Amino acid sequence: MNIKGVSVSSVIELSGLALLYSFKSLESVLAYLALHVSASVIVAASLRPLLPRRLRKGSFWAFSLLTSLSGPVGFLLMVAIYIALTFRRVEAMPLYENVSTEIMPEVEFSGRKIGEASLKANNPRIVLYMSKTPHPLAVRYLKEAISSEEDEVRLVAFATLSFLEKEIMDKIGSLKESLKSIYREEELFSTYLSLAELYWELVYLNISDKELEEFYLDEVSRYGEEALSIKDSPKAHFLLGRLYLRRRNIELAEKHLTRAVELGFPEERVVTYLLEILYVRRDYKRLFELSSKFSHVLPTDPRAASIMRVWI
Repeated sequence: MNIKGVSVSSVIELSGLALLYSFKSLESVLAYLALHVSASVIVAASLRPLLPRRLRKGSFWAFSLLTSLSGPVGFLLMVAIYIALTFRRVEAMPLYENVSTEIMPEVEFSGRKIGEASLKANNPRIVLYMSKTPHPLAVRYLKEAISSEEDEVRLVAFATLSFLEKEIMDKIGSLKESLKSIYREEELFSTYLSLAELYWELVYLNISDKELEEFYLDEVSRYGEEALSIKDSPKAHFLLGRLYLRRRNIELAEKHLTRAVELGFPEERVVTYLLEILYVRRDYKRLFELSSKFSHVLPTDPRAASIMRVWI
């Protein structure tokens, strides 16, 4: 139910009042009562999704009964509450698009030069390039650059890592704060999934200290499961599948990754993880079967594509 439900209930209520005042008979009273009860039920159903989740239990029957017994005044009060909650409702932040696309940064290569070192940490140009590349390899390089003897290199690397972590933590804080004002399940789903992805980003990029990794993974699990309790999302299944694979919970990892594919998640994003699961299990027969099945798939990660070529 939504604004359409409130509109329909208002028309029903007004129709009942028109009958009552036009005919002023016992039949018109009975007709008004029937229409009023119907309008009360519809407006109560429309109001329920806007309430905080902790108040929804039993709210439908309570509002239906109270509105039915209180007549037109009660109905007008329910409509006013609906309008007030609609204007008070805060839209959820847009779903966070993570950077875990697992696409290796593209580096143009025009040939080797004599005496050239590969990605030396004291090269300011490489450090600047890596500072604009949100990828685990870039983060690892920047962490190495922090110990550089050159002040310029060290400061750029440190500032980049600090900014990247702060940016993610600020988004997490904003999303958690918005949870206090979100009532619709679709918005809750979006927020929970975004929180799970942001915490996963901290682990995936390896920005924070190792001591915090397990806590962040627990948060990924908690918010991912909250999202799934609202909507059976392929993106949430994919995220939880990677989480459980990282924790070497092979059964749950396979369950979630398989479900992600069933719900339409891109196969090229999932197949390498499924192959890893079979490799850990030493189930080489199924591994070759799966490789043949997905022989048409080209993973986005060049390393994953190389692995696929080995097994196909």
